[in-house]
Formats: sequence, structure tokens, C-alpha cells
Amino acid sequence: MKLTNKLLNQLARRLEPYLQRSNPVAPLTFHAGTFKDFEPQPFDTYSHLLVYLTNAWCFACMRAIAEWVAEIPLVVQKKQKIDGKLEWVKQEEHSLIDLISRPNPDNSWTEVVNDWVVSLLAAGDGYILYAEEDKELWHCQSDWVKVKINEFGQIEQYHISNRGQKFNFESTHVIHARLSNPVSNYYGLPPARVIRQTILTQLYLSGYIGDYFRNNALPGTTFSTDQKLTAGQKKEIFKEIQRLFVGEGKAHRTAILELGTKLDRLAHNIKDLMPVELYKMLREEIIAAYGLTNIMISVMEDASYANAKIARRVFVENRGLPTLRLLESALNLRLTPLFGDDIRLHFNRSAIPALQEDENEKAIRIGTLYHDKLVITLNEARTALGYDPDDEGDEYFQGPASSPFGALNYRGAENPLMTPVRAVEENIGLNPLLNRENQWWNQPPEIKRRYAHHTRIIRLQKTYEKLMREYFAKQRDRIVENLSKVTSGGRLLSRLYWFSRDDEIVSKNADAVIDLIFENEQLQISTLPLIEKIIRENGAAAVKEISAAMVFDMTSPEVEIMLEAFKNRIKNINNITYETIKEILKEGYDEGIGLDEIERRIRNKFTEFSKVRSKRIAQTEMNGIVNGAHKQGHKQVGVTHKQWLPSYLPTSRDTHIAAGDLPPIPIDEPFPVGGALLDFPGDPAGPVEEVVNCHCTYKPIVMTELSYSDNGHKNKTLTLKEGELTHV
Repeated sequence: MKLTNKLLNQLARRLEPYLQRSNPVAPLTFHAGTFKDFEPQPFDTYSHLLVYLTNAWCFACMRAIAEWVAEIPLVVQKKQKIDGKLEWVKQEEHSLIDLISRPNPDNSWTEVVNDWVVSLLAAGDGYILYAEEDKELWHCQSDWVKVKINEFGQIEQYHISNRGQKFNFESTHVIHARLSNPVSNYYGLPPARVIRQTILTQLYLSGYIGDYFRNNALPGTTFSTDQKLTAGQKKEIFKEIQRLFVGEGKAHRTAILELGTKLDRLAHNIKDLMPVELYKMLREEIIAAYGLTNIMISVMEDASYANAKIARRVFVENRGLPTLRLLESALNLRLTPLFGDDIRLHFNRSAIPALQEDENEKAIRIGTLYHDKLVITLNEARTALGYDPDDEGDEYFQGPASSPFGALNYRGAENPLMTPVRAVEENIGLNPLLNRENQWWNQPPEIKRRYAHHTRIIRLQKTYEKLMREYFAKQRDRIVENLSKVTSGGRLLSRLYWFSRDDEIVSKNADAVIDLIFENEQLQISTLPLIEKIIRENGAAAVKEISAAMVFDMTSPEVEIMLEAFKNRIKNINNITYETIKEILKEGYDEGIGLDEIERRIRNKFTEFSKVRSKRIAQTEMNGIVNGAHKQGHKQVGVTHKQWLPSYLPTSRDTHIAAGDLPPIPIDEPFPVGGALLDFPGDPAGPVEEVVNCHCTYKPIVMTELSYSDNGHKNKTLTLKEGELTHV
């Protein structure tokens, strides 16, 4: 050791008793000493740790941050491949979990983290030692640790010295978190170092006030006399005053002054000695240095519920989350690599109350998305609010914003049939206290038919949509499995190989990835039972609407033709899927990407299919199947004419609205809708621009009298009366 270093160390030891007596954090203003073979600290660490014990505001700030961090759950995550993507998945069982749950025999993980963060904030560095042989984690006081670097300036070891014992730890077994320090690459810079003048000012001010009380709360008091006193007399008077009046228990006693002695007070009263504004300024500087707000350390000046919430969130975003990221990086740099390269420790942000949405605000937001904007289903809303799914909740809100009634506000009121709809919109299904004149049975038949049809479609759509989601999930797995069979060594060949490729080559590979014949068979196996059931039930309902005595004939040639048309239409579903897969393969060949990326894109596309396409298919198919079944049932029972009945939804096409103004037509003639001819709304033979997402229906009409026997009862006749089908 150099002579200058020896002299500085000796000077520091000789000054230490004096500094400790006059100022417990005196080394904040003085540092001397170096350490052989180790990187010297830029300041005295122990004195900064003492700040936690000597300054109330520093104590409150460090404690608030440390206790907040210690409350956040630390979870173990493992990197796993899910749906072609690498994601971090929480582990329920792992040796690292056992280590954190019991870091050592003496301390819990909460205690270790609390001490770790306090050391980090007080000294700028926080250390946790990992004893690999014993599988234990121990907090290490910052002033015990010195950093040893190699010739490249990298941390090689940590030297631990305490109570005469010395240890050297490899850097891989010391979890070192440090605050940013522009003047050192090895030691952190604590906030106390930056605000040391503020801390010392408050310390001196507190000492000054303390002296006031130690001197009987009479600062600057003098006793004087006209007589000349000897040294002995002065000493005796001073001793007697000390005995009689000094100390808080002797305050306000009556003094008897002798020998012409006079008492003079040279200082102000206690109120003048309490500089409130100065105290407040010092407090604000300290709180700001630690990145906190007054509310976080229980200073409730001007506090309210609203600004308390804001203050907590400001703390979390500006100080809490950066601290969590710092600790995570330290843990994942040193500790988790000892347990595997695919493991990490992660503070669970979802457990932070300040980051969670207020329950009332969340309920309003989710309710708006469901009820007003119609972008989520009932079950999605229930799940977001923490409730269990409802059996009938996989559908969008069907209230005023989207029901056939509420939609009329969107379409104007030129059609006279729209006028009574407004009453239904305001009452039917929405207001339990209905006026008698607005009861369901008092509504016009076309409104009741439209509403009943829409409700039926929504109910069936849910079932069909679930079926399509299940089919797409299985189809996705089949395509991903086939994908590897057309790759070279599990990877797609590069673009160089396909330099001379043509559409025939791409189509050949697409055929191997998705077998259209097989997929159409699987789709029919999945959907036909439900389609046949819907046709049977709705055809029977249409027949029963006219006569309970008649039975719907499911084996009718016309029913079979209609069923075959729906079979052919659902094949278009896989045709679109085929073209989509073909396009993804083309992009893969052009970009020269590998199997993993191709698979990821395919999975993403099927995720879109499940969420969007399944619903659109269900809406289209259900409306066509139900209307087709009704048309066949009505025709079998003798209905002669039909009239288009628009849904009047916000999404209704202008051509469909116009079709509702046309007069009735024979039941076997097609509706002229736009430039297309549709046998019924949702006709599978119609163009997609007129059938996709259609919710229209039609009204059956008997234009000529028809007699029939109803279970042996007297003959009845059906006829047209004011546009509705009525028994007369």
C-alpha cells in the first residue's frame, strides 16, 4: 500500500470518533481509504446505510419502495412453443420455485427482497449471495462487499468481509443490483449521495432544535450583574442555575435573582425556531430524489381519493416498474442461468393494484363494448369482469343497437311499417313494465315475424359457429401436420430452388398440404347432421303454422335438391381456405422463410378464421337454411305467395330494403333482389354479395281460398287479410 493511502487511512480512523459523535452520517461529506487488489468505492457505503436510520424521510421512502416490491409475486416462467410461437409460460413446479419459497433457514423471500431493496436504495448497490452447494439465498450488506475486476475491466469476484471473516464469491453466484452511476461501472449511486446537502441541512436543523430543548427551552439566555464576580462566583452561579432550572422537568420555575443579577433572553420563542417552509422544502427534495409522492409515504396534504389513485399510479410507472425491471435483470443475469437457459424470473405485474382498472370503470367500459359498440359477446364481457360464462352468452347484444327494431332508427321512416316498430324497440324485451297497448300480442304480424326469425337465427348461429370453430381447429392441425411432409428436411427450400417455379408447382404442394376432397368430406360430416336437423325442425314449424294435422315431408325431392345446394355451398368454405394456404406458401417460397414461420402464419390465419370467419359463415348459413326450410314447409301446406321481409338492421343492404317494398309474388318465383334472383333470403344459389350476413326473411301469403280437414273438425279456410295469414 502506498504511503499516501496509509496516511489517509490513519487520518480516517483518527477522525471517525469525532465525526460519529458530532454527526452520525458525517462520512457523507468525507471519504478516505482504498482497498488493495479491489476496486475502491467512490464513497463510504456504511455512512449511506446509516441514512436509513437517521433521516425520517429517507427511511419512509426506502421502506415504502422496499415493502411495495416485496409484495409483488415473483413467478418462474419457461419458454415454450405454443401454436408456433415461443411464449413464456408460468411454471407451477420447479426447483427455482422451491428456492424462492424458502431462500434460507432464517429468512423468507419477502424479508430477503425487502433487505435487498433497502440496501440498493441506501447504498446504491444490493447484493444477494447464492450458496449453490446448500441451495440457499442470503442478503449481503452492501458495506461488506468489494468488487474485484480482471485486466479487461470485468467483474471477476466479489470479496465479502465481515466480523473478521473473508470470502471470495464468483461473480456468477452474486446477484448484484446497482443503481445507475455515471462515475463508476462497478458501484451504484444512491439517492442520498445526490441529496447529501439536503440531508445534512435537515440533520443540523434537527440538532439545533434539539439543543433548544436540552437547554431548558431558553436559548441564548444570559445573566448579568453590575458587580464584579470572581471566577468562583461565576462558576457557582452557573452551577446553581443548571441545578434549579435546566431540563424540561424544571421549566417555568420561579427564579430569585441576587446581587443585582439581571436575566436577558437573546433568542426568539419556539414558534420562531420551527422553519416549517424549510422543513417542507427539504422533505420535498428527499421525496423527489427517491421518485415518490407525498401520499406514498403517508403525507396527506391536499390528498383526495382521486389524486391518491393518480399518485399511486405515478409511483408505479415512474419508480415501481423500473425497480422491478432492474431486479429482474439482475436475477435473470446471474441466478436463472444456473437453472437453465429457457428459464426466467418475472414479477407478476397483474398483481399490482394500481395497474388494474377500477372495477366500476372497468364494468362501464366492458358494458359499453358489449351493449353500445357491439364488439364483444356476452361471455367475453362476463369473462373480462371475472364471471363464469353463460350457456347462452356466445352472441352479441341484441338490444336497441342491433335488434330488428332498434335498427329502424338507422333506416329512416319512409316505410309505414316502421312506425309501430319504435314502440317495440322501447318496450319489447327491454322494459319489464310494458304498457298494455305496447304488449307483444298487440304488435303487427310482420314485426312479430321479423323478431321471431331474428331470435331463432341468433340462437342457431351460436351452435353452428361453435361447430365451425371446432372444425377449423382440427383442420389447422391437419394442415400443420401435412406441412412438414412437403418440406425438405423439415425446412422449406429457399427461393433459389424455386427460382424457376410456376403456379403448377405451388399448387401441387398446396394440394399436399390441404386435401380438398378429404376436407370437404370432413366438413360435411361435421355440418350435415345439424343442417338436416334445422331443416326438419323449421320445415315442421312452417307446416304447423298452417295446420297441426299435416306433417313436413323431409324426403320430398325439392327438399333434397335444396339440401344438395347447401352441401355445394359449404364446399366454398374449403375453396377459400385452399386459396389462403396457397397464398401463404407462395409468400414462403418468395421470401425463402422456414417451416416455423410458415406454420406461424398458418396458425395466425386460422385464429382469424375461428374468431371472424366462423361467425360470418354461421350467420350466412343459418339464415338461408331456416328460410329454405320455411319455404319448403309452406309450399307443402299450400301457401301460394310470399313477400320479402327486410331485417332493417344497420347492416341491411339497400337492395334488401327495396325488395321489401315489392308486392307479393308466387311462392315458386324468385325474388328480384338487386341484380340477382333469390328463391328465398339466404338462397345458396344466390351471389355472395346478396346472401352473406343477411338476416331477412319472408312473409307467407295465401291468395286463394284453401279448404282442408283439421283432425276431423269442420273445414277451415285460409285467406289474405290485411297482409297477414289468418284463420277465418
